[in-house]
Formats: sequence, structure tokens, C-alpha cells
Amino acid sequence: NRSSILICISFWVSVQVRMRLSSALRSCESIVETVWQGSLQRIEQAITPSLSQRLRSSGFAVVDNILTHEAAVKLAEEIEDMGVNTRGSLMHKNSTHLVDKSGATQLLEKEHIWELDPRAPEIWEAATASRAPLLRTVEKDSSLAKLLNKYTSELRLVLKVQYNEGDGGCFPMHLDSDPDLDSRQLTAIFYLNQDWEPHHGGMLRLYPFPYKPVDIAPTFNRLVLFSCPNMIHRVLPSTVQRKCFTIWYSSSRRGRAAAQPAKGASLQALLEHHKYRNLLAKAVYAEEWADSIIESHADSDARQSALAKHWKDVEIIKKVFAQVLPRTQRLVDALSMDESVDNSSTNPYQDNGGKYQVPILEWLA
Repeated sequence: NRSSILICISFWVSVQVRMRLSSALRSCESIVETVWQGSLQRIEQAITPSLSQRLRSSGFAVVDNILTHEAAVKLAEEIEDMGVNTRGSLMHKNSTHLVDKSGATQLLEKEHIWELDPRAPEIWEAATASRAPLLRTVEKDSSLAKLLNKYTSELRLVLKVQYNEGDGGCFPMHLDSDPDLDSRQLTAIFYLNQDWEPHHGGMLRLYPFPYKPVDIAPTFNRLVLFSCPNMIHRVLPSTVQRKCFTIWYSSSRRGRAAAQPAKGASLQALLEHHKYRNLLAKAVYAEEWADSIIESHADSDARQSALAKHWKDVEIIKKVFAQVLPRTQRLVDALSMDESVDNSSTNPYQDNGGKYQVPILEWLA
């Protein structure tokens, strides 16, 4: 009868639609895989012993044209699509949880910065299932970690997507990890900003303390690698949309703990210990650090709390390191003016009548 015929036709149509969708999905996955494979060949050529040595001696390394042009364009389009269409629903504001002595927390949100990462699996799946097939492939691929493992500690990866709306969106000075609290060792940022110009802002500023800060442009198809626990960094205000994704590589093995400097230790000994080096940097760059907190967040009680904590920390650091801070400042000033100095020098620092030699720093565990 007519009803049975209509049911059969409907069933046949649904089967055909599912088959075609399945075929289209397999075709799409195949194309995405082909696009990514070309980039893996480039990555393999870039990850070399000399790059690892740069990371160890300088704390950072930059590789341009790390992906194929096709892959970089596709990833930029996927991030922009998610940033424009899912912010506030699937992409969330980057924020820091401030915890006071009583255990109460405040949420300190960064203006104009939206993020997405796979540690919230349901949201990640909803956001990337149809919009970001190549990002999904990158997140599941362990090739970069395997390549880096040839020259560093055993690493595992976590990926995060970031979309900066512009309009001054930026990050304050910070470290990506604390080795006493988590195992992240290496940060890898893939920048995807086509037609970037210097007046757009948004530079990544690294602080390879005690050396002078380094500004790195977030140009299209650029990879920047740096030490998570040892490299203080910030993002300068961006006037335009800024796209990137970050991969953090964590070690399953705990690095050996640095020996605690003895009481009255030399400045060299303090600089060689990551914790004391970072504390000295916070005191030397106290004003810039505070300014970066103000620039990155809207005025709020949480921002005031963050500033108050910062200045309290600085006050304590200045008291504890009162003996060495003047020498630290002299060293920083001298290194900032000496264009011939870089941190691949083999000479340790010596405070000798105002003269200096450069400290040897090991940036990776």
C-alpha cells in the first residue's frame, strides 16, 4: 500500500544519506591526514640536535615555515571560525584562579582572550567535530613529542587553542609551570597570523633573565619553543585578531632537583637555581610586571588582589635578597647594553671591580 511504499522510500533515502555522509567524512579525513603528513616532514627536518642545543643554552628557539602553507592556512581558518562563532558558548575566557589564605577564590579574567582545550572532552568534541578537523588531527598526533624526545626528557603533550579578539588583548608576565607543582617542561606556540605588521602589536616578549628581553613577532607559520618553568614571558597588547595554538610537553619523569644554594651564596649560584633566578627577575622587573597585570585585565577586585599580591611578593624578595639585588641590577644593566653578549658564552659571572662575565644557565631539565 501507499504507506508501506513511503516508509520504504524514506528508509532508502536515509540509508543513502548516511552512506554519502560517511563517504564524505572518510574523504575529508583522508584529505586532512594528507595535509598534516606534509607538515610532519617539515617538523622532522626542523627538530635537530642544534635546535635542542639552542633551547638548552638560550631557553628558547624560533622556527619559521614550520608547517606547509596549506596546513597553516587551514589551521588559521579553523581557529578564526571557532573564535568568531563559538566564543562565549564553547570557547571560554582565559582566566586565573586566585586563592587567598582562607581558601577563598577569585576569578581573574583576561580581556579579549578566548581558549579551548581537549581537557574538557565534551566541549572540545562539540567545538571541533565539524569546524576543526585538522586541529583534531594535530591534537591526536604524537610525532612532535617523539621527535623532541630524541634530544630531551620523555615528553607527553597537551594542546590549547587561543583566539585573541584584538582591541588590546594581552597576557601579563608569568611562567607556564612550577616544577614543584606540575611536570610541564616545554612550551610550543604555533602562530597563524597572516598579514601581520609590527604596528599590530601582540609580540611575545621573553625574559631570559638576566639577559635583556627578546620580542618575537607572532608571524604566520612560526613556531616558538621555550622552557615552561624557566622562561618568564608575556604577550604585548594586540590591536588586531591574533590566532595561535599552544602545545605543552610534560615529562613523565621528574627532573633532578637543583641543589639549594648555601646561605650567602654568590650571585652566580642564585642565578643557576631556577627558583631564585625567577624571584630576582620579579624584583628587577617589578614595575613592568605590575603594568602587565593592569594591561591584561579589566579593573576589578580580582585585579586589585593580583596587584596587591605582586607588590607584597616583591617587598619580601627585596628583603631576602637585599645583599645581591644591587649586583643583579648592575649585571642586568650591563648585559642590556652589551650587544656582543649572548647566553651561549662559556664564562661564569664574576663580580670583579664592576666587570662581569656571562652566567652559564641550563634552561631545560
